[in-house]
Amino acid sequence: MDAADSPSPQYLHSCTMMTIKPRHFFAFVSTAPKVLATAAQAPGNVAAATKADLLRLRFWTYTIWEDAKAMQAWMYSGNHAEVMQQFEVLQNDIRSLETYAQGPNAPNLDQAIP
Repeated sequence: MDAADSPSPQYLHSCTMMTIKPRHFFAFVSTAPKVLATAAQAPGNVAAATKADLLRLRFWTYTIWEDAKAMQAWMYSGNHAEVMQQFEVLQNDIRSLETYAQGPNAPNLDQAIP
């Protein structure tokens, strides 16, 4: 089997949606860009993006990782770990979806998240 016949590697795609309590909006939006920047720079991260519905105080993150180990190493360290400890205070609702897909291509978030 040559390189053309070998299957593409599987990448972990993770999408998280959260709704923030109104009284914590400014604290969240001042912290979120810093946390996303650490994801984008983390070992094993392929892509990181966000989308917001400000009227509903709803935010999405979409990240792509080489594997679950890389994602978890980032999730449970640094500023993301600190923010996760505050989730009960900051958020009303949080949902996550993780799936493996061939190739690291991210969808257009405006199309993927209506």
